Amino acid sequence: HVKQFRARICRMQSIIRAKLKCHHSRCYLLGLQWDKAEKQRHAHFNRLRETALDRIQESQKKGLEMRGRQKTFQEQKLRNIEYVGGRKKRSECELSLEASRTAFCERFLPPELQRLSPIQPSVRRKMIDFHVRKLRAQYQRSWAIFKRQLKAWREHAQTTDAVKAALTPSSEHLPPARKVPEPLYRVLTLLGDRKPLLPRTCLFLPPEAMKQAIEKAVEFSARISQPDAEEERAGAKSSAGRVASGAVNASEESAAVKHTASQS
Repeated sequence: HVKQFRARICRMQSIIRAKLKCHHSRCYLLGLQWDKAEKQRHAHFNRLRETALDRIQESQKKGLEMRGRQKTFQEQKLRNIEYVGGRKKRSECELSLEASRTAFCERFLPPELQRLSPIQPSVRRKMIDFHVRKLRAQYQRSWAIFKRQLKAWREHAQTTDAVKAALTPSSEHLPPARKVPEPLYRVLTLLGDRKPLLPRTCLFLPPEAMKQAIEKAVEFSARISQPDAEEERAGAKSSAGRVASGAVNASEESAAVKHTASQS
C-alpha cells in the first residue's frame, strides 16, 4: 500500500510539473505574439505622429525660418563654430537647432499623439496569463463537445450497420423486386461516414482579439497610474504648503526682530 501511494504521488507530481511547463510555454508563445502586436502599435503610432508633425512643420515653416539680419547672424555664427570646432561641431549645432525646432512643433500635436500610452509589465503578465487560461478553457470545452459527437457518431454507426444488416435482402430468399433501393444505402453510408474532427489546439489569439487585449491593458495601466499621479500632486501641494508656511513664519520672525530693534 505504501508503494502504491508513493507511486501515485510521483505520478501526480509529474502531471503537475508537465501542466506547469505547458502553461509556461503557452505564456511564452502568447508573449511573442503580444510583442509583435506591440511593435505594430508603436509603428502605427509613429507613422501617425510623423504625419501630423510634418503637417505642423509645414504650416509653421514661415514662422520658423530666419530672414534678413537674423539669418546672416546665424550663418556667421555657424561659420565661427566651424572655424573653432571643425565641421563636425557645426553639424552637431545644426542638428541641435533642428531638434529644438521639432520640439517646438511637437507642442502643437493633439493630446493622443503627444505620447504613446504605456503598458505596465504587471498588467501585461496578468493579461497574458488570463488569455492563456481562456484559450485552455475553450480547448477543453471543444474537446468535451468532440467526445459527445464521437459517442453519438459511434452509436449512429452501430445503428446504421444494424439497419443495413436488417434491410439487406438475399437474392436466394427474396425476389429482385423487394430489394432495398440504392439511394437508401447511399444515405446510410453518408450518415455513417461523418466522423467528427479532432479539436484544434489554439495557441495564439486572433489579431482582433489581441488588439482588444492590448487596448484593455492600456486602459488598466492608465487606471493604475492615476492614483500615483494623484499622490504626487498631493505631495507637491503639501510641500508647497510647508514652504509657504515656513516663509510666513520667517517673515513674522523678521518683523518681530525689527520691532524689538526699533524699541531698543
